[in-house]
Amino acid sequence: MTVLSAIVLFSALFNYSNLSIARSMLRSHEVAIRKVTGAKRSQVLIQFVAEAVIISLISLILSLFIFINIQSMFFSQFPDLRSILTLNLTPYLILSFIIFAIFTGILAGVFPGFYFSKVNPIAAVKNVLPAIRHPNLNIRRILILIQFIFSLIFITSTLIFLKQYKNFTTYDLGFTTNNILNIRIQGNKPELLEKELSSIPEVTSISKSLMITSIGNNYYLYSKYNNLQDSVKVWYNNIDEKYIPLLGFKVKYGRNFIPGTMNRESGEVIVNEKLISQFNIENGNSQRAIGRFIIADGEKFEIVGVIDNFHWSTLDREIGPFLFRYSNTGFHFINAKILSTDIPATIGKIQKLWKTIDNVHPLDAAFYTDQIKRAYSNYYSMVRLIGFLAILEIIIASIGLLGIVVYSIEVRLKEIGVRRVFGADFKNIAYILSKGYIFLMLLSALIALPIVYIVFEKFVLSQVKYHSPVGAFELMAGTLVIIIISNIIIGSQIFRMARTNPSVLLKNE
Repeated sequence: MTVLSAIVLFSALFNYSNLSIARSMLRSHEVAIRKVTGAKRSQVLIQFVAEAVIISLISLILSLFIFINIQSMFFSQFPDLRSILTLNLTPYLILSFIIFAIFTGILAGVFPGFYFSKVNPIAAVKNVLPAIRHPNLNIRRILILIQFIFSLIFITSTLIFLKQYKNFTTYDLGFTTNNILNIRIQGNKPELLEKELSSIPEVTSISKSLMITSIGNNYYLYSKYNNLQDSVKVWYNNIDEKYIPLLGFKVKYGRNFIPGTMNRESGEVIVNEKLISQFNIENGNSQRAIGRFIIADGEKFEIVGVIDNFHWSTLDREIGPFLFRYSNTGFHFINAKILSTDIPATIGKIQKLWKTIDNVHPLDAAFYTDQIKRAYSNYYSMVRLIGFLAILEIIIASIGLLGIVVYSIEVRLKEIGVRRVFGADFKNIAYILSKGYIFLMLLSALIALPIVYIVFEKFVLSQVKYHSPVGAFELMAGTLVIIIISNIIIGSQIFRMARTNPSVLLKNE
């Protein structure tokens, strides 16, 4: 976050410098008069630097005032960002801001200050001013290029994170989560809750479980097969016989749990195919594994069913060995299938029923689909945060582009006037003035997009087992946005200049 914030801050700094240089071209007469009346080069330089520093400090005061007033509003709109951001003002932080503001003012004022301190007063009066150029490269164009590279990186990253979030929340987990309300038991008797919930017509079926799978909360135990190998960590969930059909699991081989089998010498488990292959039960033959026994935490369990592999944890983890253990105790959740045309009214019935059973604890219930979304809330937080920074960066880069376009037009007024006199139309002038900036936009895309693709595919998303690949839409959409915004900015200034009478542009010739 520090790096992202620094990018936005320094982009603003560079753009302030660009705008300061661009607008200083309009002060040529003022500078000329000051120099004619005896102002020294150092005085002109100090004037520009002092003005820029004062403006920068005033901006800091206003920004702190705005920050203090919108901080609580920001967190109320984005409460999930509290785990990522800490927005507390400290003396050290305020001092850092003051130093940065002074540095910004000096940088913004020193370039036009040095430039005008060297300008000939007669040339300044006539507006015949040389362009401010680096011996080899136009520094301002490079800064604009860098800013649009970061803008593209922010936009593309936002779209990629948004795609991943949508993929996670709609991914086929291998079972059904729609219309399932998970209710935390909170120490109450699960049989009583099940009985009372069954009286609500909208509750069509109920099961009980130890945990909620696929949201990152996992239990494990150590298991082995026939004492033939060391214990292996196996993930599990305690469930009743109604859980498998409620969530739509398909028993591929064998059967579901049968009520009344808890008093047997061995317990019963339903396992996924990954467990069969990892333990090499019957040489990995899932069908022949039915009836075989495994040892889990020192207890003996018969494999009565095998299901397909499913995502029992979040999608950043690989599917591993998993088992459902049949139990009639140790449940933490009631899983209720809800079929209702008025969900709020149904939830109200459940809340009313809950109060008759437990008037101490509030109802703690959530739909499975909402819990899946919350499991990936960090991704959504990143989407909103990077999206917010992307908007800021685009605004800042656009202001910087506006500054450099205004500056470029100011120093080419006579050229534009001459071209107009010799018959150049709007299209010719627009092409001459904009071709360099269009090239910058395309160059920024050629630099930014490969960087984003490589970083996400090789580093960021490679850590997420089941992610969506970076597609052409995410890469090209940001480029299209940047080109449209740039053309609007450039076109508006060119159109303004093209409408100006050539005699006005050449009045000093």
